[in-house]
Amino acid sequence: MIRLVVGAILIVASTVPAFAQGAAPADYGATMGWYRDAAEKGDPEAQFLMGVRHEQGLLVDQDDAEAAHWYRAAAEQGHREAAFKLGVMHQLGRGAARDETEARRWYEAAARAGFPPAQYNFGLMLDQGLGGPADKSAARQWYEAAAAGGLGPAQFALGLLLARGEGGPADPLHAYMWFLIAAESGEGKATGAVGVLADRLSESQRKKGEILARQFADMAR
Repeated sequence: MIRLVVGAILIVASTVPAFAQGAAPADYGATMGWYRDAAEKGDPEAQFLMGVRHEQGLLVDQDDAEAAHWYRAAAEQGHREAAFKLGVMHQLGRGAARDETEARRWYEAAARAGFPPAQYNFGLMLDQGLGGPADKSAARQWYEAAAAGGLGPAQFALGLLLARGEGGPADPLHAYMWFLIAAESGEGKATGAVGVLADRLSESQRKKGEILARQFADMAR
């Protein structure tokens, strides 16, 4: 067995989007009233943005509990980034009760809606048995979904499972490919993993892995 020992890292942030189309009024009070009115009328994007503003203290006092309230409102309407954020808040116990089962539930909802950071976090919980039973095979599938979405930590985590033969047959060639891709994505630990695995592959296997990594990069452009 190839031994590559590393620590997995939970993703806790995502890109802060612009508000859904339309210009907010210029003055502070009207701007916040505009967002809040849309949120209270049930607009999930406005609810999500209210959550972001309260979590980060943007034009309002920072308030994790208020952020969690708005994330939950949006998540319950199927807003995938809000579901991801709510999962993070439950996992860390910020603004919501620390509850890994709830975190896992919301990560899964966002993952099934196609949000790569949630796919990675859900895979991590399945991998490590957090908030429910471990399932290495399912973890491998969710890591692969997030890896295909361009997420460096998922590319690295998938490479580890493939190298170790966890959740399915060992596949050092594709593990090497994903480590190369993760290293190119800026995942620092992947560079060392590339070196470890390269010593265990034949020259033809290394070349094939490099070709596959380049093909992935070309398709991602």
